[in-house]
Amino acid sequence: MFSKKNKYRSINYLDMTPLHVHDFEINTEGFVDVLVPRFSNRFFELLLIPKGGSKFIKANLDDVGTATWLAIDGKNNVRDIISLMDDNFGEKVAPADQRVTVFLNQLHGNGFITFIEFIKGSNNG
Repeated sequence: MFSKKNKYRSINYLDMTPLHVHDFEINTEGFVDVLVPRFSNRFFELLLIPKGGSKFIKANLDDVGTATWLAIDGKNNVRDIISLMDDNFGEKVAPADQRVTVFLNQLHGNGFITFIEFIKGSNNG
């Protein structure tokens, strides 16, 4: 575990590229709903979700969250996303670097996103 932590120390967070882990949909208000599976085990899903019930929990994002989520495209790194949010929302997200990185950390901590660098790193050892 200690060596894995050290492996990522050389990566600058601003240069990391986030990726969605879960699907999403745009709701009637035009905001993103992240579709989080209720169960990771298909057996429990079949057993515990009533017929016709949703197998997802929807995590609703606001306007800034939606714009940030949509900017996560596998090409934009964190620095790019900060710049986009600053350009689009200005004072509403000031200071953009702090607000966006905190939000991305929350998304990552909740398992909604990962980073390309983590995927590449897990393939290398």
